[in-house]
Amino acid sequence: MIKTLFKNSDDKNSDDYLIAHCDTAIAELVFDKVSLVKAFNYYHGVRDRFQFAHLEHNYGIGNPTSIEFIPLVRKHIDALVGEYLATNITPKISCKDKGTLTNMFRDKQLAISGNIAKLIKTHLTNSMFSALKQWILILRNNYKKFLIQQIEILFQNMRLPLKILFNI
Repeated sequence: MIKTLFKNSDDKNSDDYLIAHCDTAIAELVFDKVSLVKAFNYYHGVRDRFQFAHLEHNYGIGNPTSIEFIPLVRKHIDALVGEYLATNITPKISCKDKGTLTNMFRDKQLAISGNIAKLIKTHLTNSMFSALKQWILILRNNYKKFLIQQIEILFQNMRLPLKILFNI
């Protein structure tokens, strides 16, 4: 809608254009937070009328006033909040002097380079294993061919002496 109202570049520099953009951005951000309202109602024991609408439709109960809504969630949330409040707070203290910042930057760079080295090492070992596997397959095939060739040469070389030996 804003694009159709403001077509010229002169219109886009105007206050009306900026106000219209701000209004649309706010309108996109503001919406009904249904899940937040449901959670608030569950905690405080307020019955959701849409949740009990199936009683009216399925069983013909006009107004389920005798059905009591017991908030089972509240005690569990209170227990979790109490457990959270019982944990000790570990404050994070930060120093902003030059030596501390240098050490922090150095630790960060060492961690990054260590992760890069680990990644390169795993990639290298994987590629080495695949290359070694291919080399072994090639060597095995060539070795079989070599053995067959050597056996053929051996039988060819022994053929003549065997003929002479058996003809005598």
